[in-house]
Amino acid sequence: ARPVIGSDILRHVASQMYVIMLGRFSGTATLGQYRNGLRLSQQPSNAFVDVGAYVLGPTFVRLRDHRDRLSGAARRVFGVVAATALPVSVATVPLGVPVAVLTLGSRWRPAGHAIAGLSFVLIGTALMSVTAETLKAVGRPELLIRVHGVNLAATATAVTAAAIPFGLIGVAVAVSVSQCVTGVYAFGLLTRQIDLGWRELAEEFAGPAVASAIMLAALVAFARSVHPLSHSEAGAVALTVAQVGIGLLVYAAVLTTVDRRRRGDARRLLARLRALRGSASC
Repeated sequence: ARPVIGSDILRHVASQMYVIMLGRFSGTATLGQYRNGLRLSQQPSNAFVDVGAYVLGPTFVRLRDHRDRLSGAARRVFGVVAATALPVSVATVPLGVPVAVLTLGSRWRPAGHAIAGLSFVLIGTALMSVTAETLKAVGRPELLIRVHGVNLAATATAVTAAAIPFGLIGVAVAVSVSQCVTGVYAFGLLTRQIDLGWRELAEEFAGPAVASAIMLAALVAFARSVHPLSHSEAGAVALTVAQVGIGLLVYAAVLTTVDRRRRGDARRLLARLRALRGSASC
């Protein structure tokens, strides 16, 4: 347990770098905007980490003596990360400001810019979470010290470089970059422990990346055509919900078109839902 505790200490120190830099150079008002944006942007990440801790860990431990099955399960989970975390991260870029304004009020618009800048924290956190549970399952928790040591170094360097010239948005983007860098580094360590490589990771991310890019174009086009925040509060909420719905439909349509395996997954999911509906009606 000592490596896990040590890595958690390093992770906590890294997570406080923005307090030191923004509070010192941008003031408490900017720090408050950032913290509220961070709280909102962390909700998807927290949900994913909780799933990783309570579901993936025990599952991977049961497969530790069957390395081929463990590698297959890990690849499957990284595929889920690509298919779910990537579109959420991309969608957060145009939706950050509307989310902050509609939930907190117009004076919290800068928090929305922080949400947009922090959008790719989810990807980095998800990669680290899956990697951490896999490393613990194969009996290599000491590698977590290296992962979070890199996280601390990358966060300190990026946040320090961005805080003074770019302020809130710079710090948010710096945190996103440092988390993604750490996630990639963590996956690199994992490739030495199980039969899973960069090619497999790229294959899992290819389809979701294409679908996310097209979804982003649709979200931006919708926002520019209707300007949701220029309407009344009820109208803004309705248009933002519609924007999210359009994004989901575009993403699902493109992903199932360009990704044959996920198209098969969607068909199997629909078949299971029909079977459950049939058994419930009986």
